[in-house]
This record gives sequence, C-alpha cells and structure tokens, in this order.
Amino acid sequence: MVHEAKRGLDAGDPRWQLCGQLLWAAWQNHALSPGVEPVEVFGCYTVYDNWTFVRGAVRGVADGTPSLAVETSREFAEPQEAGLILELLRGIIARTLVRSRPGPDPGAP
Repeated sequence: MVHEAKRGLDAGDPRWQLCGQLLWAAWQNHALSPGVEPVEVFGCYTVYDNWTFVRGAVRGVADGTPSLAVETSREFAEPQEAGLILELLRGIIARTLVRSRPGPDPGAP
C-alpha cells in the first residue's frame, strides 16, 4: 500500500507522484513473485482530509516496459467517513495478505 499526502488544498497534484510509487511497488512485488502479471498494487492519496484510493495493474515489468492501468475510487471525506476509510484500508491489507500466502504444497499428504 502506497500513500501520497498533500497538506493543503493548494498543494500540487499527488496523482503523478503516486503513479511513480505504484510502478516502484510493482517492480518490487515482481521481484518477489516473478511471472505473475499483471502485478496488482494499491495506493491512496490525500489532499487535506479527502482520501482517494487507487488500484493499479502493471504489465510489462519483466521486460522493462511497464504500463500502469489505474482505477480510482471516489473521494472520501475523513471527518464524516473515517470508519469507511479504515474498512477500505483493512480490506486492501486482507486482500494483499491472502495473495501473498504460499499455496498448499502439491506434494504434501
């Protein structure tokens, strides 16, 4: 999970920096699990107290020509939707943990 934060409403657009971080995370994940494509990565960015979640799918990591496709959520306002933001973060972490667990050993009894 990658996070990019901007403190004020007049701050620069965090999306481009987050995309770079998602590509880096995909490269790291690919090094841990080569051969898995697309590499799925998650992130979010905040501007002031508004949160936007991002799911990225990166192809072409192995051959050095990565391309990033992103899906974004709506904005979530922290003061009113803190519980929902927390549930989204928990869901992303749970999904990532399930994916990273090794599968059953086919040779095991």
